Amino acid sequence: QLASELGFLFAMGDNDQRRLLCEALFKRVYVQNGKIAKIELNPH
Repeated sequence: QLASELGFLFAMGDNDQRRLLCEALFKRVYVQNGKIAKIELNPH
């Protein structure tokens, strides 16, 4: 349910809202060869 709601918010938001949503969820995202290799979630 939560993933569905987050997907909806991401799909309906503009670029600023998407960025804020990602910043709220993820502390750091590691990318290798154009793909997400590892993520660190925000502790909040």
